[in-house]
Amino acid sequence: MGDDNRENERAHETVTLILKDERFEVEKKKLIVKSQYFAALLSPNYLERNRTEYVINYDISSTLLQDFIDWIHNDKIIFLFEMTSDESKLLDRLLTLLELSVLFAADNLIENITDKLEREFMSPKYVIHIWLIAQELNISILRDLSLACCLDRFIELPLESVCKLSQENFMKLVGNINLRYIKHNALHLVKQINFQLSKILIEWKRYNNDCTSEICIDSFFSSKNKEGKICHSIVSYKDKNSDQFIHCWDGNNFFQLTSFQYPTDITEQCLNTGKALEGVQVIGRRYDLYLCGGEYGIGSGRFNKNIWRYSLISKKWFLETVMPKERRHMITVFLNNNKLVLVYGVGKYRQKLQTIDIYDIYTGVWTSSNAEVDLQFTSVPTHFVSKNKLIVTEYMPIFYIYFLNQDIWKVMEFQGLQTMPVMSLENMPCYFDFNQDKIILKAVTDTCNMKNCNFAIKPMTFQGKNTIKMTSNAEIKENKIFLLPTKNTEFNLYLMPFLDANEKSHVLLCVDIYDKDKADFNVHLHNIPIQNLTKFHPWISNRSSIFFGLCNPADLHTTNTQFIKFITH
Repeated sequence: MGDDNRENERAHETVTLILKDERFEVEKKKLIVKSQYFAALLSPNYLERNRTEYVINYDISSTLLQDFIDWIHNDKIIFLFEMTSDESKLLDRLLTLLELSVLFAADNLIENITDKLEREFMSPKYVIHIWLIAQELNISILRDLSLACCLDRFIELPLESVCKLSQENFMKLVGNINLRYIKHNALHLVKQINFQLSKILIEWKRYNNDCTSEICIDSFFSSKNKEGKICHSIVSYKDKNSDQFIHCWDGNNFFQLTSFQYPTDITEQCLNTGKALEGVQVIGRRYDLYLCGGEYGIGSGRFNKNIWRYSLISKKWFLETVMPKERRHMITVFLNNNKLVLVYGVGKYRQKLQTIDIYDIYTGVWTSSNAEVDLQFTSVPTHFVSKNKLIVTEYMPIFYIYFLNQDIWKVMEFQGLQTMPVMSLENMPCYFDFNQDKIILKAVTDTCNMKNCNFAIKPMTFQGKNTIKMTSNAEIKENKIFLLPTKNTEFNLYLMPFLDANEKSHVLLCVDIYDKDKADFNVHLHNIPIQNLTKFHPWISNRSSIFFGLCNPADLHTTNTQFIKFITH
């Protein structure tokens, strides 16, 4: 009994931290567990381990030290629960506590603050400041999160903040190849980012009194300039409730990028109901996955209305928002770069929905579409995004095309097209070909480094206006098949059929950009081997093959600074 009492006394033993004239009592055991700095200071290796008072010889405020001690005792940042309307002061207090957490080597506190910053402060107003501090403190996850946000919302960054960057950090930002990812994801922003970059380069020189840098802005957006890699990605699994695998085609290789599990809330609900989450949709954008909707067992009426965001950088799930309406098996795409669009699908009581909900990930605001079209489905139809339009191709030769900016549907019929996969060369240049129990990845490339490749397709220049034609015969010369594209000028949509040696159609290719000046434009079709086919086994029955774009975090810091040269005289 006496030993137990002594153990309890040791567990509640306190030490006193002295800062200037103030004294702060802290539970010794908790301090040792949560701070590597104090764990070392109070370890048996130090002669002063038995002291009960320690002087803090750092220039910090008493409020800051108290914030740290509150976290030690309560496992949470107490001042976050205080009522405050001053967001800037709250951020400053968090960042100051972050510096102290690095000083005292409190890893869990660093993680807690990083989570809070990722959830609530990754906005153009604050993100450069956060990025610089994360670099200074060498917090790699926070550094990468904030840099990714800077690149994503580049045109919204305060000009003054960018101009104050050092030459080194300025080049890390404006020379990053991932700025050009926006060119693929939202064409309407190309002019804006080009204009903003031009303005920033001029203003940065003026602010820094720099007359030595040569600026070649045009080369930054030239087709020859190196740009960020977009991984054309898809999620697979062995079992719906187990690990999910992200597989990517980067133009050269098909590989597993990473794996993840569903958010704890979902896995617990699946366990409690004994049902898998059916009809849930996962879409990617830059370095994040968005998990949307689904029903715990078809017809159960128990829906997941939450939208969860998974960060490939921090490897964590965050509750993003709540859907206005229950949905499963809906089309889920990103349009206009930052608009998450949920199209139709199935709702409560197995109702076939004909509504569209649109979520702005920048503002957190939901809006609803008024567009209508005679289209219903209970499983996700084949579709893709081209030039910021949603194109549903499941019901060929009928194409359903949704224009977000005008909030309208348009329906187009391409006569003479047989049922075949349709894809976009720029946004989704691959698809799965299912042959009995086999799955083959078919990939289209505009460059080819494969040995002995003898299959190339070269489009012929388009002739005529406002016409829709299909070539009936392919002209084969020197192992090249010349095809006349099908065009609809209203939608600015070009389609080219792929043919094999027997002139049997394989796939329709949507070409985003096509003109007579690109006479040497060739494309190649290849079969890509798939490793670990067991992870794709469930797909043999449901034929799921919707790819989405992701950026690989490994490429986040890649720069190409040829368009700016700094000359030292």
